[in-house]
This record gives sequence, C-alpha cells and structure tokens, in this order.
Amino acid sequence: MKTYLIINNSGSPLSDVIKDRIKSFEEFYFLQQDIYLVKTDKSTAQEVYEAIVKTDYASLSIVVMAIDSVVSQGYWGRSRTAFWEWLKK
Repeated sequence: MKTYLIINNSGSPLSDVIKDRIKSFEEFYFLQQDIYLVKTDKSTAQEVYEAIVKTDYASLSIVVMAIDSVVSQGYWGRSRTAFWEWLKK
C-alpha cells in the first residue's frame, strides 16, 4: 500500500462527509486538524483526491501528496511515537 498526506487548505474545516471519505480508506491516521495520512492501494495522488472529493466537492481545496516509503527519501523529523509506528507499519 502507498501512503498519502492529505491537507485541507480551503480555510474552512472539513465537512463530516469529507472526513468520512478519508476514514473509509484502508487505513488512516489523524495527524492534526484537517491533516490526515492514509494508506491505500490507489496508485496516484489524483486517484486519492478524486475518491475524496467525488463530484459533489470537486471545488474543495485540498492537496494530496504521496509519501515515499523509504524513510530517508520521503520524510524526516520528530513526532509522537504513535505517529511513527503508524507510518512504518
């Protein structure tokens, strides 16, 4: 599975509909307000984005980015232990 970072940059909180769509992926991790990580078999960030916004939220301003699974190439930093454990599984 691939890991994707989802960032809401619309300036408004995500609706419950969008949150439920994010939570419907194979795995998700709530990082902080309106920022999630998901693991899915979807191949591209575009596929993840389209699964979230569908047609009814097509103008929603969110960004989806793929995260490289090789630690030194895809991400680095400090965070809570639970975050690193989820990311590495």
